[in-house]
Amino acid sequence: MALIIGNFSLYLFNRNAFFKSMQAKREVEEVEKKLDFIWTQVQIADMGVRGYLLLPEESKAVPLHEAVGRYEKGFEELEQMLARQQFDMSAIADFKKLYIAKMDEALLMKQLKKEGKGEEALAILQKDSGYQLWMTFKPLQEHILSFENALKQEADNTYTNSLANTLIIQIVLLTISIPVLCVVIYRLWQNEWQKKALFKKLTVSTSKYLFCRTNQGMDMDEEKIITSLVTDLQTASQFVKDTAKGNYELNWQGITEENVHLNQDNLTGHLIQMREQMKMVKTEDHKRLWANQGFARFADLIRLQADSLEDKIHVFLAELIKYIHANQGGVFLVSGKDNETILELKACYAYGKKKFIQKTIFPGEGLVGQVYLEKDKILITEIPPDYISISSGLGQALPRCLLLVPLKNNEQIVGILEIASFQILENYQIEFIEKVLENLASVVISEQVHTHTRVLLEEASHRAEEMRAQEEEMRQNMEELEATQEEMRRNEMAHLQEITRLEQGFQLNTELLQKKEREMSGILTAVDSTLAMIEFDLKGTILTANSCFLQVMEYSLQEIAGKHHAMFVSKEYRQSQEYTDFWQELSSGKEQIGDVRRITKNGKEVWLSASYTPVFGEDKRVIKIIKFAQDITTEKHRSLDHQSQLQAISKSNSIIEFDLSGHIRSANANFLTLMQYEEKEIIGAHHRIFVPEKEKESEEYQLFWESLSRGEYVSGEFQRVNKAGRSVWIKGSYNPISDINGKVYKVVKYAQDVTTEKLLEQQALSQTEELRAQEEEIRQNLEELQATQDEVERKSLELQAQITAVDSSLATIEFDLHGNILKANHNFLQLMGYTLEEIMHQPHRIFVEKTFGQSQEYRDFWQELKTGKTQIGRVQRFTKDGKQVWLNASYTPVFDMDNKPVKIIKLAQYIEM
Repeated sequence: MALIIGNFSLYLFNRNAFFKSMQAKREVEEVEKKLDFIWTQVQIADMGVRGYLLLPEESKAVPLHEAVGRYEKGFEELEQMLARQQFDMSAIADFKKLYIAKMDEALLMKQLKKEGKGEEALAILQKDSGYQLWMTFKPLQEHILSFENALKQEADNTYTNSLANTLIIQIVLLTISIPVLCVVIYRLWQNEWQKKALFKKLTVSTSKYLFCRTNQGMDMDEEKIITSLVTDLQTASQFVKDTAKGNYELNWQGITEENVHLNQDNLTGHLIQMREQMKMVKTEDHKRLWANQGFARFADLIRLQADSLEDKIHVFLAELIKYIHANQGGVFLVSGKDNETILELKACYAYGKKKFIQKTIFPGEGLVGQVYLEKDKILITEIPPDYISISSGLGQALPRCLLLVPLKNNEQIVGILEIASFQILENYQIEFIEKVLENLASVVISEQVHTHTRVLLEEASHRAEEMRAQEEEMRQNMEELEATQEEMRRNEMAHLQEITRLEQGFQLNTELLQKKEREMSGILTAVDSTLAMIEFDLKGTILTANSCFLQVMEYSLQEIAGKHHAMFVSKEYRQSQEYTDFWQELSSGKEQIGDVRRITKNGKEVWLSASYTPVFGEDKRVIKIIKFAQDITTEKHRSLDHQSQLQAISKSNSIIEFDLSGHIRSANANFLTLMQYEEKEIIGAHHRIFVPEKEKESEEYQLFWESLSRGEYVSGEFQRVNKAGRSVWIKGSYNPISDINGKVYKVVKYAQDVTTEKLLEQQALSQTEELRAQEEEIRQNLEELQATQDEVERKSLELQAQITAVDSSLATIEFDLHGNILKANHNFLQLMGYTLEEIMHQPHRIFVEKTFGQSQEYRDFWQELKTGKTQIGRVQRFTKDGKQVWLNASYTPVFDMDNKPVKIIKLAQYIEM
């Protein structure tokens, strides 16, 4: 009984030490991963800049920008972990400085290449600053890993000592328990009833503290009781070992549904609880990693550009459905039509394909409308068989789980996400969906504000025209009223009723004008808050500007008031005839609308979508110029980038366009050169002029154009015929193009000439038989090679065992060819009284007498090692505290594949003199 209680107490004592040891090991592994991650980023950045230097396309520089965007977070997390471990952070400062300089250098090389300064970029690349970074990183890595290994070793020692103490106490308890057991056996032999009582007590204690099989009557067979106790102890020991190895699926032998509640408070129950806790920790780590990877993936996805908000939502929805392994999904966006809020289905994705479905739901209608009103998610796991066809817009499949989540940003609902899955979504997946939807909601709001701003600008322009028309009508009414009043003075009584009518009409028109002025004031206020506005006189002198304009151009009103518009344009444009004509046309009353390039206070280039509108006075003469503008710099750069990409594609590909019946609409120069036609010869002709005769009237050819007209993408390698009648092989794709209503209206083909490759392929086929004849011979050689490889692996294992034995019994240390220390094992450090950090990169002469270290004999010693000559003998060395030691030592050069020495390994054994 004492032994059982003691073991149980020791288990409770050791469990905390075990958990601390596991936590320390996990932290060490995380630090190692972060070090590898940081170095991997600089390799990725180097790969990206080299790829860009070879082929200056933005896609080649994507790894560079991704690495630059990630390394700061990696450094931050590494420094936080090392700070928690009380590591000397000053050791990282120099490396971090060099690391950041390397990243900045990569960005500089990319910028120089982009500016056409490729030679300067190559000159920087040839300096190979990465070698210095590597020589700084390698010692730092070894230093940190040594520190981490020390922490890990300390945790292992703590746990090992705890287990050792447990073993000693168990032996003591066992030693004490044996005499007691002998006395008990003796007394049982004397008194059968006492023996039965003792075994009964032992059985009860075993059930209470170790393992209880059943609550039925107890079997008093002595042999069965002892055997059961030993078996339970062995089971407990094996269970602990397997759990420590990470086998969390192992079940306790003998646990059933009938006795599991009987073992909740004994050793068995505690061990199972410990196993479940460790299993839960592992599961939570997996969930956390999954969520973090998802956040990074969708953050990058949202930053990608798309032609429209709906395209971006489609891409986001498709990736989300795939990532959470759902089956169907839809996104409803909030919109207002005729002053009524509705929810429109903007994106639908099911079973790996984009779906085109139109659906409108009102607030409160179905589950989607209910989520909009309640502003909270809905999760349904028991779905009626007819739900999908009644309330959901996702098709006819019957899912096991339905999740509806609002797209919410600062309590503003902009849409609803509806997901159906054959698997029930876990809570951590739902939390992940809610968080990534916050980012999507912010994107939707941004796009909606942009769209609303454009509508306000158009409405403001329209209202301005209405105001001018109403002012003209009022002016005419006033002239009519004045004429009428003059007539009234000549014949007041005759026209009294007419005057009254005109006064009433004037009052009505005045009220209407005031109402229009209030509406216009509200519109102008909205425009002023969203659009950049500035006013000029007819010479271009600035009168005033709103805050939006000042913010975009980086000026204050005092800096620009009274100055000319020319301060915002380049010097070349300012001196051009085009600029002079621009202001002359404005002065004559002609409105100017378009995208314009302007220069800010700090010299930065911005693009504005602007309208310069002349304002007319009562005499219909222009009195001033008002400019409304919106910053489209980002969109302009994106458009120019897209245009450059399309030009690059057109230069490197053969491109031709067809209508849906197959008639040619246009073709670029590459295609015309490839097929040896002139453009006028093929415009309006049918695609079949390029097709071999046997294929023109085939059913397959007819189906080919029918599938294209349905919007189906076709790609592959095609045999075509040029004008001269020779066969041309083309590798490309036929791409149906849709209009804004989703209707296919033309087909564009992108192609490349692979005729040469096809001829080479035919030649390769002719050589296949010859290769097959050689295949048997190669197979036999491979079998011989496999046998040789097995022998090499066997010898490698033997060599590794020998190296391990040497490392554990001898003092070993490694030097470079200049005698600088690379690393040393524990035996050597213990013998010489140093730590690895103290001797790392130090010269070998710190171990020898000063006069010998400066002698010609010592220099000859290292010169012979550099030439590859081994040095063996008895040597005198000095420890850290100056103590003299004698060693039997061998200095052995290590050679590379070219048989050149690369480092020196020293094996030594201490000699007692």
